[in-house]
Amino acid sequence: MQNLYGGNVAVQTGSWNKWATVEERSGNRNDDYGQSKYPYTTRIIMRYEKERPTRSNDTIDYDGTRYEITSVRVSSEARSQWEICEVQKIDNGINSDSPVETDNIKVLNFTGTNGEDGYTFSVLVGANVFGAFKDGVQYKVITSGAVNTNEKEVLFNAGTGVLTWSIPFGTGEKATIQYY
Repeated sequence: MQNLYGGNVAVQTGSWNKWATVEERSGNRNDDYGQSKYPYTTRIIMRYEKERPTRSNDTIDYDGTRYEITSVRVSSEARSQWEICEVQKIDNGINSDSPVETDNIKVLNFTGTNGEDGYTFSVLVGANVFGAFKDGVQYKVITSGAVNTNEKEVLFNAGTGVLTWSIPFGTGEKATIQYY
């Protein structure tokens, strides 16, 4: 499933209840690049179930809040009785990878020509391209230098509206460009 910006969205594939105890959060203020941060972690201890072990890419819903698991371990390898999960709160209200003014976001779709790697679009002149995908695979958008043919990159020139892809298009490959 994809969101409005073409990024992947996690889809819940299953859920169950487990007995757990939740310990108080812990952490200290620190400065990261001159900005104060307050990273807090919470420890959730659950009964270990061999048939349904908790994995690090699972999330935990507790008291109306969703938590991301940063680490999970069993209490003892000899006698696995408890799963000890270190978790952090997920703030669903923040999407720092997308532009703030979503009313101005536009999408350009096109089908490439076999062997071509450069395309010009007048609608992209003066635009800000923030997403580039080829058959659903995201490419890194760069605005200077040259594309690295060993990486998935697309060079965008806002002055001319030219997109130069690091990997030439195959027959029927479709591209999606997100811009504002």
